[in-house]
Amino acid sequence: MNAVKRAMAWAGVVLVAVFGGSATATADPNMPMGSYAAAEIMQRPVGEVVRVLRALPRGHSLAIGDVSDRTAAGRLSGLRLRRAMAAGEPLRAADLAPPVLVRRNARVTITWHRDALSLTDMGRALEDAALGEAVAVLNLSSRRTVEGRVTGAGRVAVGGR
Repeated sequence: MNAVKRAMAWAGVVLVAVFGGSATATADPNMPMGSYAAAEIMQRPVGEVVRVLRALPRGHSLAIGDVSDRTAAGRLSGLRLRRAMAAGEPLRAADLAPPVLVRRNARVTITWHRDALSLTDMGRALEDAALGEAVAVLNLSSRRTVEGRVTGAGRVAVGGR
């Protein structure tokens, strides 16, 4: 179903915020600078809304059977939910977070790089974290807690350059 919206045109440029679809607008390019005119905006949906098929808890990693659109399911698989969702609820980008690559209490490889020098040690993650996120890790050799960034599955880089 098309929705007709009104927008204001300023010097032939139409500013419109449309979510969940695409929009076309026309305005008279011969309008004097600074004058205003109404323009008709036709909004068209881009595709079907992706919905969760069952109630899912916060932090759940999406799988193919969790969403209504099989095509989108492949792209969404592995992403985790930022909030709990009820069955049939539409899935928005703001509801999704990157997959956890470092799990709390899991063993991780800690690396430190500086110029040509590279040191590697084992540690234990003190919290869950996704790619690029900061994470606290207990160095198993020194028993000290260090802060690093997740660089991959089970890998954390600390300090250095």
